[in-house]
Amino acid sequence: MLISLSEQGTLLAWRFAKRSTNMCVHRTGSMNLLTSMMKGWDWGPALLTCGPWRPISLEVYTSSISDLFCSTHVDQSLQWAELTARCEVDGKADEVLLEVVLQGRKVSCATAKVVNGLASASFRTQNPELWYPARYGRQPLYELKATLLSERHVCDTKSKYFGLRRVEVIQREVRDAPGTSFFFRINGIPMFCGGSNWIPADSFIPRIKPSRYRDWIKLAVAGNQSMIRIWGGGIFEEHALYDACDELGVLVWVGRFPCSLPDPGPFKTLVS
Repeated sequence: MLISLSEQGTLLAWRFAKRSTNMCVHRTGSMNLLTSMMKGWDWGPALLTCGPWRPISLEVYTSSISDLFCSTHVDQSLQWAELTARCEVDGKADEVLLEVVLQGRKVSCATAKVVNGLASASFRTQNPELWYPARYGRQPLYELKATLLSERHVCDTKSKYFGLRRVEVIQREVRDAPGTSFFFRINGIPMFCGGSNWIPADSFIPRIKPSRYRDWIKLAVAGNQSMIRIWGGGIFEEHALYDACDELGVLVWVGRFPCSLPDPGPFKTLVS
């Protein structure tokens, strides 16, 4: 899952990325499958790679869960939180069993009907276990489980982890100075967002293993960093990077979406 300063926008971007390639649009209008960094940058050589590097598979099914995601709201009092879970379904199915679990303990559950390929349910929890950035507190992660049912038979399952936290961007007038402040408050605590700019960890993407992502984020935390900013000239990063940030307490700022988009109109509408 994504722990991000712009939860909904980044989550939608990731959903879009799963269905697309990293296409760059040149000023002439032609497209290719190269990221900006492959043509060379001040930090790396020009190494033009080719071909897909993520797994390719052929799936045959009657019905399946195509996507599972959630939006959250933590009240200002920090005493309760709301979660809206949404499950996108391909094929014919009756309902989806949605469960929220924390450290093996079931917190909430609901059964939602599938209507026009979508099932959703809302949950409210009292005294939630809140997620904090590193050095500000713990990083408990809830698990959202979805079980797709058709005529009471299990067709598919999917699960994702997420953290509950209240994120605020504080912009207010500054005394005797132009402009406004710009800082983040997490669960009521003002944060110093010290961190690094994240570029792809290798010029040849397939060589980056999940353990390597985790080691880099460990180094960031050990260096008292609380945020990484993902540079836009690379790729839509792997789940392993975001998972490591979730588990180790690092916020993610997406500077811009990788490369340009072949048709930015629908994507901008989706994100907004």
